[in-house]
Order: sequence, then C-alpha cells, then structure tokens
Amino acid sequence: VRTKKMPLPFVLQIYIYFILSKHIKTLEQELGVHLFEHSRKTHLSKYGVIFLQYAKRLVKLQNDYLMEFATPRIVTAELTV
Repeated sequence: VRTKKMPLPFVLQIYIYFILSKHIKTLEQELGVHLFEHSRKTHLSKYGVIFLQYAKRLVKLQNDYLMEFATPRIVTAELTV
C-alpha cells in the first residue's frame, strides 16, 4: 500500500510491529510470564533472558538439521541377488 503521506517502509514497520507484538503477547500468555519489562526503555525480563537462550538453541538446531539434509551424500550399499 502506497500513499502520498506515508512511504512504504513506514507502513511496513507499523505492520511488522503489530504482528510481532501480537505474537509476543500470545507467547507470554502461553508461558504465563512477561518476557519484557517496560520502563523508560524496554528490556528483557528474567524470563525473557531464559527464553532467549532456548530460542538461540532452537535456531542453531534448525540450522544444523537444514545443513545436514542439504549436504549431498553418496549412499553405497551391497546388493545380493
């Protein structure tokens, strides 16, 4: 969507912020904790720090299995008839 008053990047930023906020709120409700503390600056809560460590491990695990399956393999086997 392009308007004369709002350039596309600004509109996308608002959309991304809205979607991300919604996902974070859903995740916080599912976990039953707040992942962020809001004061003058928003920062991770102690639960956010814990969750971040799990998120990093999940991303690494995903990258590892994607690399594992992307690596071409030569399969050899013996066939007896």
